[in-house]
Amino acid sequence: MVVDNQSYTIQFAETAIKDMTDKADYIAHQFRDSSLALSWFQNLNHYISKQLVFFPYKYPVYHFSSDIRPEIRYFTYKNDIVFYSVDEEQKAVIVRLVATKGQDLLQKLNHSL
Repeated sequence: MVVDNQSYTIQFAETAIKDMTDKADYIAHQFRDSSLALSWFQNLNHYISKQLVFFPYKYPVYHFSSDIRPEIRYFTYKNDIVFYSVDEEQKAVIVRLVATKGQDLLQKLNHSL
């Protein structure tokens, strides 16, 4: 039995960084609590790393178009949906988009890819 413990690096696309900072700003403003926003941001970052660094294929492919390359995978974290792809050549996971449930996912994905 072969066990591959090779880890992947986690990278964030500009759109994902913008999504995360926009939501953190929203939380800080809406709840008037910057520590709550920082906590959300750090917890999401930690969860992404914990879930994807060793097993990036554990989550399903998001089927919104058969012509999209690279393959986009997704998972949910609390009230958010994280979309990412895997680059095998670089052993990297690229977080492409972070959306809140209820947003128009197809529109966000089409604009971010």
